[in-house]
Amino acid sequence: MDAVLLLAYGLRDMLAAGETVDPESLNCSVIPHPEWSRGETFLQHLHMVDGPGVTGRVSMKSDGSSRNAVYDVVTLEKDGWKKVGRWNDSAGLTLPERVTFMGGQQEVIDFISDLSNRTLRVVTHKEQGFVHIRDTDEWGKNLTGKERFSGFCIDLLEWLSEKLGFRYELYEVEDNNFGAYDPELKKWNGMVHDVITKTADIAMATLTITAQREEACDFTMPYVDVGLTFIMGKEETKTYSLLNFLTPFERDLWFMFVVTAVAVGIFQAVINYLSPYGYRAQEQPGQSERSKRRRRHEDLNAKPPYRLSDAVWQSFTMLVQIGPEVFPRSYAGRITAIFFGLGTMVLLATYTANLAAFLTVSRLMSGINSVEDLAAQSEVLYGARGSGATESFFLESKLEPYKTMARLMTEKRDDVMVTSMEEGLKKVREGNYAFISDNVVLDYVATRQPCDIKTVGRLFRNAGYGVLLAKGSPYTGEFSNAIIQARESGFIETLTKKWITSNECDKSQNTGASQDRISINKMLGVFVVIYGGMCVSLVVLVFEWLVASCRDVDTKKPKAPKSIGEAVSKNLRSQARRYKSDWDSFCGDKRELDDNRTEIRMKRRSANNNTSANHYNTRDHRPFSACSSEPDGEEELLHVTVL
Repeated sequence: MDAVLLLAYGLRDMLAAGETVDPESLNCSVIPHPEWSRGETFLQHLHMVDGPGVTGRVSMKSDGSSRNAVYDVVTLEKDGWKKVGRWNDSAGLTLPERVTFMGGQQEVIDFISDLSNRTLRVVTHKEQGFVHIRDTDEWGKNLTGKERFSGFCIDLLEWLSEKLGFRYELYEVEDNNFGAYDPELKKWNGMVHDVITKTADIAMATLTITAQREEACDFTMPYVDVGLTFIMGKEETKTYSLLNFLTPFERDLWFMFVVTAVAVGIFQAVINYLSPYGYRAQEQPGQSERSKRRRRHEDLNAKPPYRLSDAVWQSFTMLVQIGPEVFPRSYAGRITAIFFGLGTMVLLATYTANLAAFLTVSRLMSGINSVEDLAAQSEVLYGARGSGATESFFLESKLEPYKTMARLMTEKRDDVMVTSMEEGLKKVREGNYAFISDNVVLDYVATRQPCDIKTVGRLFRNAGYGVLLAKGSPYTGEFSNAIIQARESGFIETLTKKWITSNECDKSQNTGASQDRISINKMLGVFVVIYGGMCVSLVVLVFEWLVASCRDVDTKKPKAPKSIGEAVSKNLRSQARRYKSDWDSFCGDKRELDDNRTEIRMKRRSANNNTSANHYNTRDHRPFSACSSEPDGEEELLHVTVL
């Protein structure tokens, strides 16, 4: 608490003095450690702090210790704690009465171990990157003694030997186990057993610090921080395909895309055919006779300008952002085109962005990207090394998904549990198997040739590797202090770069990140917009009919509709006859249709020279095809002329 108050007082005084406090990103793994640009100024203010604290006045001396520190010396007796003395910076230790310490001692004697005259027997376990054991060198020369061993742990052991002054002898554990407790036999195996039975003085290997092991032995401070993860085989590189550019979207999405384009085209053709303001519009009552004749002449001598093929063609040209040759004339058709254009814009932008990601990011096809994904599926088996800390973690865990994974590993123990790292790697490369172990060991394997496996998922069960000593060993503190010094000086980082880190494989291939293909579920909103626009177009079509019918209402003309309902009814009957006529013309023979059109043109020329309108009512003239019905007056003949 006083340390936190000291920092708070220092920052307060620094800001009050007008100094700026700019946070900077520092990398603590860089050797030598970078300094904060404002650190020297901040330290000066800390030295001048003097304020109230929890244990007294908060004030720091030049060496960083408390200026006013006062400590009570207490002893634990049957009736509780008893104060027997005091220590302060000025007077030192004051004991008013004699105190009997453990062992009946009246004076405190500091224990000083002497490792410089000792030879320690060290047990180790083979592990890639950390402990390599070989009988011959690269030239075939036989190796003996400590020459057989190399790796991260061996270099660290040699460094500790130089710092603490001891000599050592190395041997490999006989049963090839790290150390696990057998509740039936009530004894330990592996390196832990050797240390407990004093066959070895210390164990130096990738031995994870666990609570169960610390009950039987002592651990030093961890020299490496580790966590559990798992490795899987990489997907085989697929052969190049000419259709790789289609990979950003799933097949269902492409299919829906094309179907929607065709549906919009058909819908556009129908809307523009039905609309009174489309290309095939009926003549409006307000038009002059000259305008009507010009309109009939244009419609008679030109092809229908917005046919079904034109509408579908317009949809596909919008997909590739090419302007169509013909645009819809009616408002309902324009609304459909706008909504379809909006959806097309979103789809094309999404496709372009995802295609860029596919071309620049290495994709992993596996759907397993975390330990939760691994536990939730049943196709890929998973396991770990037996009789070790990893297996104990799963068996003792009370959390999901580790409980479920432990149950499966217990049921299929013979199939999923292995006895060595080499066996685990072999099962991974054979396929449909994930091997769970410490991340630093798996990183060593995954970053080296043949680069056919990858580490997957985040770390779980954080722990550390430590040096194992016998329970109550007088050397535990000395080893811990030396390990802390090795970490602070950067020696551990140097060993990591020497033995663990590798650039043999592309780092991006060893991650669990993946670039997913866009599915139809992720783009449903776009199709809702498109088909929603088509529904809006239908509403607008109804309004167009109402507006056109309102224009037909005329109470002065005897034959004109007198109400909107009557106008709508009349227009619907007229349109029904027109659609039937168009359908009959479509069913007829093309040659006969051409003859009819030629005969109609001749009749029109004759009609222009004849003032009698009854000429069009002649029943003997049949301008329809073989499957059409008889004409019914001037209005029906007018619609055939539009064809």
